[in-house]
Amino acid sequence: MPFASTSSLGFSTIRSSLKKAIFSKKATCSLSLPAAFASAMDGNSNCKLVLCGKSPPENEIAIALKSSNALKLPESTEISILLQSEFEKPVKEDAFGVDSFMTSLSTGRFGRFLLWSPRLPSTHDVVSNNFCELPVGAVCVADVQYKGRGRSKNVWESPQGCLLFSFTLQMEDGRVVPLIQYVVSLAVTEAIKYVCDKNGLPYIDVKIKWPNDLYLNGLKVGGILCTSTYKSKQFNVSAGVGLNVDNEKPTTCLNAFLRELSVTTYRFRREDVLATFFNKFEMLYEVFINQGFQSLEELYYRTWLHSGQRVIVQEKTEDQVVENVVTIQGLTSSGYLLAIGDDNQMCELHPDGNRDTPVFAFAGVGLNVDNEKPTTCLNAFLRELSVTTYRFRREDVLATFFNKFEMLYEVFINQGFQSLEELYYRTWLHSGQRVIVQEKTEDQVVENVVTIQGLTSSGYLLAIGDDNQMCELHPDGNRMDTW
Repeated sequence: MPFASTSSLGFSTIRSSLKKAIFSKKATCSLSLPAAFASAMDGNSNCKLVLCGKSPPENEIAIALKSSNALKLPESTEISILLQSEFEKPVKEDAFGVDSFMTSLSTGRFGRFLLWSPRLPSTHDVVSNNFCELPVGAVCVADVQYKGRGRSKNVWESPQGCLLFSFTLQMEDGRVVPLIQYVVSLAVTEAIKYVCDKNGLPYIDVKIKWPNDLYLNGLKVGGILCTSTYKSKQFNVSAGVGLNVDNEKPTTCLNAFLRELSVTTYRFRREDVLATFFNKFEMLYEVFINQGFQSLEELYYRTWLHSGQRVIVQEKTEDQVVENVVTIQGLTSSGYLLAIGDDNQMCELHPDGNRDTPVFAFAGVGLNVDNEKPTTCLNAFLRELSVTTYRFRREDVLATFFNKFEMLYEVFINQGFQSLEELYYRTWLHSGQRVIVQEKTEDQVVENVVTIQGLTSSGYLLAIGDDNQMCELHPDGNRMDTW
């Protein structure tokens, strides 16, 4: 992995370059929608969805969906389904250009079926609530949305001029599902670069802020939200993007940046950016699925903000919080931040900013061989069987342990833990086990029942809730990262 040796933010001293690792669920990572505005928008609950496709097969799907009236929105929001040919209302000048988008689209799968609305609660709700009704790769676009979603139930402000869309994809390997948000982020930045090159524009250096934000000149201009459910051995992933294209509020946008340069009259159009996004995403996704994210890492690290960045992370002990300084090196195989401390210990940073898993570790084992207290032991079990006078000896067990460990370790290092998973799952206690996990909100603790499925790529428990939401369980029993 190529990593920069200094912070991409260019601070000159350690203390001034230190930055709190604010990845907490409680931190507001998107911008809040004014309550009065949201309330006013809620008052008009009828929404129009215009369906169209790039080719006759997709248009036939549009006709079938309109006939079946199968598309639904949560909270009994009423929707009117129209085909593009039926949408007679004069389209505003700043409305999304469906025809222009389709003309610029050159994919074989993604973006070819489009649902467009002048105004929606949330594009993400449309695709996630109707996933099984829509073709894989379908995209929903809204000119304005009034219940936009960010990470951890944050609200995403979505004014006119913002590119707002959500699309569908299916994945089989749950271990790489958390990485798809990075592929989406990368496709957005690559699309912006391509539009600049194609139109002879100055380079607009949009950067990725881990895990799912997009920044321009230190201001947030976009965000990504990926959620999934598990059904029929497939992960149904809904990926959502919000990108400030022509809305200067609440932060800045691509066109505002161009106007500041005063070197061109060209302006980004949402339909061009979206078509280019899918053209790029389809290529990147193909590489990701066939070769793994490591094939995209070099490009990703050139685009993100964090190589060499110094951050403060907090470790909670029983009675105090200890702060440590670490330097970000890259990503772990599970998609978390890989960092190194001043003590040269490698660690994995999770979205809450905690230092979690040491990479260089000491392994210790305790095994009851010939001590019946405090529970039982191997030899006590043999004595109960009364079929042999043989007794386990600690030195024999230890020697055999290392003989076996060396073989297993060789497989693990060269082929990965997945080569040992079948043997591991035959040995463990948890397949199909139902457990109660706790989710802490601001003012209460909510208990949910989940069923353990296996392990994630980071070694935590992979579980599925009764709502078909996949989640990762950490050692303290909390449900942490819902995918």
